Amino acid sequence: LLTAALAFHDRLASVRVLDPACGTGNFLYVAMELLQKLESRVIDMVQKLGGEAKPRVGPQQFYGLELNPRAAKIAELVLWIGWLRNRLQDDPDAVPEPVLQRSANLNMGRRGRYDAILRLTETGQPDYKNPVLADWPEVEFIIGNPPFIGGKDLREKLGGDYAEAMWAANPRVPKSSDFVMQWWDRAAHTLVAKDSPLIRFGFVTTNSITQEFSRRVIANYLLPSSSEEEPGVVEKAAVGEKAGEAPGQHRPPTPSSKEDGEELPHVVAIDYGSKDNIFRNLVKAGARVTVVPAKSSIEDIMAHSPDGVFLSNGPGDPAATGDYAVPVIKALLERDMPLFGICLGHQMLALAAGAKTTKMHQGHRGANHPVQRVGAGWGETSGLVEITSMNHGFAVDGDTLPEGVEETHRSLFDGSNCGIAISGKKAFGVQYHPEASPGPQDSFYLFEKFVGMLG
Repeated sequence: LLTAALAFHDRLASVRVLDPACGTGNFLYVAMELLQKLESRVIDMVQKLGGEAKPRVGPQQFYGLELNPRAAKIAELVLWIGWLRNRLQDDPDAVPEPVLQRSANLNMGRRGRYDAILRLTETGQPDYKNPVLADWPEVEFIIGNPPFIGGKDLREKLGGDYAEAMWAANPRVPKSSDFVMQWWDRAAHTLVAKDSPLIRFGFVTTNSITQEFSRRVIANYLLPSSSEEEPGVVEKAAVGEKAGEAPGQHRPPTPSSKEDGEELPHVVAIDYGSKDNIFRNLVKAGARVTVVPAKSSIEDIMAHSPDGVFLSNGPGDPAATGDYAVPVIKALLERDMPLFGICLGHQMLALAAGAKTTKMHQGHRGANHPVQRVGAGWGETSGLVEITSMNHGFAVDGDTLPEGVEETHRSLFDGSNCGIAISGKKAFGVQYHPEASPGPQDSFYLFEKFVGMLG
């Protein structure tokens, strides 16, 4: 036991921790404090077992990267103050002199700003023509709270040259992802690299990791190999300007057909930030699905010879996404293409049909939202209430629906619009998420309805 305890103490005294966006050192301070407390317990055990050990955990084990040189200097001082505070509590006589020692752990030993994303040249700026990812020190653990900038604000906040250089240096992270995902990707990529000493990493972040454009960055490191996945009929199409932006997000195509040899109806799904379970439900309803990027042109879409087009959910203001999406949806309506939209897709279908959207005072989030079927065409199920899941802060303004666009669903919480259908077209949409089914599966019929329109 004594040998094991001493070996564990050696391990504690050699483990390295990195915060690649350390600021003034808060995360490093807490990590060191916890490691020192653990060391104290180990030393107590060694002494009870008849051995001898001295405190060895210190700031030399903690590494940080910080763009603000003043913050980096503060972080270094914070580490030494924290170390001294704990040493004085445990054993004042064990504090060596000089108390403050030279170290090169902050900003790779450089006395200036350090960009954790792009390597800086001697001018203090990245090489915009040939950008290279910044060096990170080799460590066993990575922690931190990387800075947040929304994907749509990257050019404005970082500058166009920097944003383009960042995307060129690391094409694994889609341009639509939030800035924090640069840190998530770098840490995950390091974790899975051959012979990497990294054992674990963890970041405190915003809701970025729950949003599709950002979540897929990490999903690429978590998905099992295609040989382990269930057979599928979902294909990721490499078309449009964002083709190949997130490889491995969807299963490769598998030829599928009905038992009598008749081909399955083909749905082209436009991915504005969709969830895979939507595609699974379309497949379950009897369709073959090809997923295309958000900015695919009408020519890109029609090149796949779809029987119908699905308009996916996604984040943000529908008016912003609608700048490039609505003209395509209008072109599909002119071709009498069967359409089905969910959430953001529903909102943009409404915009294409001539309605308006509005930002809600209080959005709808979570499960158990009651939605009632309204309008004509429901027969015996008219007035039936579906228990649904929602996650949106914008909604279709029901008062702006033009002639020929009928409201089909309405929220019983606040009366807001939750569904439309376009007269004379095989086109409809719902605001809620029928694929979510947190318990009730009241709304799966919508997938069957859409696939049933395709012949």
